[in-house]
Amino acid sequence: MGKPLLIVFLCNHCPFVKHIAPALSQFALEYQQRGLAVLGIMSNDFSQYPDDAPDKMKREADRLHYTFPYLYDETQKVAHAYAAACTPDFFLFDKDHKLVYRGQFDETRPGRISSGNYDFTSTPATGKDLRADDDAFLASQPVRYWLMLSRACPSLSVTAESDFGANGSRWGYHTVRRTPSTGTPVVACSTVMSTGTY
Repeated sequence: MGKPLLIVFLCNHCPFVKHIAPALSQFALEYQQRGLAVLGIMSNDFSQYPDDAPDKMKREADRLHYTFPYLYDETQKVAHAYAAACTPDFFLFDKDHKLVYRGQFDETRPGRISSGNYDFTSTPATGKDLRADDDAFLASQPVRYWLMLSRACPSLSVTAESDFGANGSRWGYHTVRRTPSTGTPVVACSTVMSTGTY
């Protein structure tokens, strides 16, 4: 057995990630102290989304005080292996690395003011859903949800081949086409963007 593990697919440019990022940083710090290993993975093609480039990932990790590794999935093989559908997308594994939760951080979303312009402060992220299931399984209790659909940006570089695809709307809920494997693919990302314990 190893540590329980949270894998988060995220990126810099996504407004849904920007909305939760400060709360995610605090969540990770708190739950790492309780024995949860946390990894962040960015799988976008940064030639299409320059804000997601590795040097900017490093700056973002430093700015937000991430205490977990923020990794670049250069080949997108990890995103495909997990069928990552959107950013942010959360995969919570127990000590045996069996999937116990997949989905959203919480029900809050950024307010869209206009195209490319968002309000990130009107409904602050809390991590309520992820916290509830983390608390449950860390206490050896059943989790409330195995799957909690996430409304977020589709993983723009990988969604087309994903087992979890967007429903046709850029900002829509993703739909489940089939259950992912409960085994954990090997995390083989090319670059560690921030320090952390795994």
